[in-house]
Amino acid sequence: MFAEEEFPAAQVRRRLCPLAESTRRFSPSFARWKPPELPFSLRSVLRREYSGLFAIVACFYALKAYQRLVVERQHAVEPLWTGIFLAGLVVFLVLRTLKRRTTLLTVAGR
Repeated sequence: MFAEEEFPAAQVRRRLCPLAESTRRFSPSFARWKPPELPFSLRSVLRREYSGLFAIVACFYALKAYQRLVVERQHAVEPLWTGIFLAGLVVFLVLRTLKRRTTLLTVAGR
């Protein structure tokens, strides 16, 4: 059993040790920087990350609502955060619809 566990660990170490030895730990080496093979694509980011963006907006809204209800003991809705939440919801629904029903957010090669 120990030999079976050690074999995959040895394979990983053999591949990662040269990389770890050539990588600086605390300060990056910009002389070794290589440009990415694919250019940045906002459409690809929007296609992949729309749910994460909405999750962040929803968490901030929930934290603000918690602060108002529990900490400040006020039952009023804050218009600014409600507007931000609703705008985030609209963006989420639009991007989800575009992703599922069109090819507008699809980028060739990704």
